Amino acid sequence: MTVLVEIDFVTPPGWVRLDLTGDIGQIALTVTDRLLAPLPPEHRAQARGKVSAALRDAALRARSAGAIQLVLPLDLDLSVTLPASFTVQPLPVPEGIDPLQAVAAMTVGDSGFEPVEDTGVFALRSADESTDDDAETRRALTELVTIDSRESRAEIDRWSTGAASRRVRYIVGDPETPGSWYLVVFMANRSADPQSQELADVLVRLFDLIMATVHFGPETDVAASADSTTQTPDNTEDQPGPSGPGQTTK
Repeated sequence: MTVLVEIDFVTPPGWVRLDLTGDIGQIALTVTDRLLAPLPPEHRAQARGKVSAALRDAALRARSAGAIQLVLPLDLDLSVTLPASFTVQPLPVPEGIDPLQAVAAMTVGDSGFEPVEDTGVFALRSADESTDDDAETRRALTELVTIDSRESRAEIDRWSTGAASRRVRYIVGDPETPGSWYLVVFMANRSADPQSQELADVLVRLFDLIMATVHFGPETDVAASADSTTQTPDNTEDQPGPSGPGQTTK
């Protein structure tokens, strides 16, 4: 049985942390119901299936990649999502091996990782960008939009032209604390539109600020299932979660 030291960090208001060790379907429904609560009942019924399916698919992709947490910027009051998310995945460091040597071995051939100072823990950071398929991005965004309108179609076209994904990876841990090593992967989607590129820049900087707050808590059994969701309204994968053009379910 692997014992992990719990990782924690401060997230801005409206961000939701999904515990992927539980029932993914129930997790998706719980978050969806909270997200859509401000809407009129008829709009909630219309959007519930589509939103919960998008969350479930994102959570399943993240868990299949080894993640135990998926963190999404969902504004539960405005029902808005930002084009970003990040996952938290344990890094197995064999007992009796210097963890720094193990991390060095994991990053052999990946010259993009560089040390990060002022995080409070040992941290390596890597950033890159990849081009996405415009048609696939357009299809994914169309599936997420619950109300078809001229404005929503124009917004989808704007966000799916020149689509790309910006990825930032952190390896964090405490060399003196076994079980404290994690890979945290942030993804932000952008298009060729200058405003979306500026938004991606802002989101990357915000993620760096979040990672500067990383700390470790008590040991926890990775097989145990905690609460399905954790929202921090008052706190400041390689797989991305559901994201789009500042999409709204209203």
